[in-house]
This record gives sequence, structure tokens and C-alpha cells, in this order.
Amino acid sequence: MAIAVTPSVINKISLSEQTGFFPSVTTIPATVNAGGTTVLLTVAHCGTVIRINKNATLQVITIPSAASCPGAHLKFVQQNAAAAGIITIQSPTATSVMGAWTQTTDGTTTPSLYGAAITKFNFLAVSLQGDYADFVSDGTSWVVNGVTNVANGMAFAA
Repeated sequence: MAIAVTPSVINKISLSEQTGFFPSVTTIPATVNAGGTTVLLTVAHCGTVIRINKNATLQVITIPSAASCPGAHLKFVQQNAAAAGIITIQSPTATSVMGAWTQTTDGTTTPSLYGAAITKFNFLAVSLQGDYADFVSDGTSWVVNGVTNVANGMAFAA
């Protein structure tokens, strides 16, 4: 059964109220973490596309807790070619990242284990330009859906 939605109902919802839309883009350059500092994203970053650029060292991006922004959506897109470094996207709270990522090279999907103290999602050293991960807050956890164009380009970690 289809549900009819009138244009007047749609017009009452502003762009900022719609989940899944990205009204802004933030770029984190490769040089940001060269000194080993962590990039801290805030609730204000929710609803944005975060363009990430890898360098030869570990880069860490801490996202807000899922509880602080239920329904929020963050999209991380790798902007440059493979580099030796790893980009870690981490939650500030334990057991709060779950989901799956897919390798487009063979269609393999790798799920995480919910409740297994998973707090990090990594773009690994072999990840490529265009690889991405969507993070959506359910109010308790960050639910992740990632796509990589190379074998072993992404991983969940404790």
C-alpha cells in the first residue's frame, strides 16, 4: 500500500531537518595530524561530508558520542590515493560502533560484532581515493556502512 505525501507536508521540512542530506562539506587535510594530534569533531559537524586525506602516519578523528546526536549522519570520503598511513575514526565511548563494510573487488561484506568493544573504524594503508564510510547515530551506537575498492581497505577495531 502506497502512502501519499502532499507537497505541503514536504515543504514544511527544512533541509537541516532531513536526515541523509549533507548541507556542508569539511575537508581535513593530511597535514592536520602530522604531529600526532587527534581531530575532534563536534555535534556541529553532524550532517556533513568529511573529506579525509591520508598521509604516511596514523591519523585519528574522534567523532561525537552517538548519544549526543541521535539521528545524525556523518560521511567520510577518502580524497587522495593510497598512502602508508591509517585513518582511524573513533567514538569517545566504548562499544559504540557497529555495521559492515563491503569490498567492491569481490563483493565481500565484513560485519563488526556489536557489543564486542568496537570503538574504531579504520581506513587502512591500502585504502583508495573514493573509499567512503557512512556513520549514522541510532542514539546509542554509530551504525557504519563502508565501501572500499581494494581488498582489506577497511577494518573495525577495539
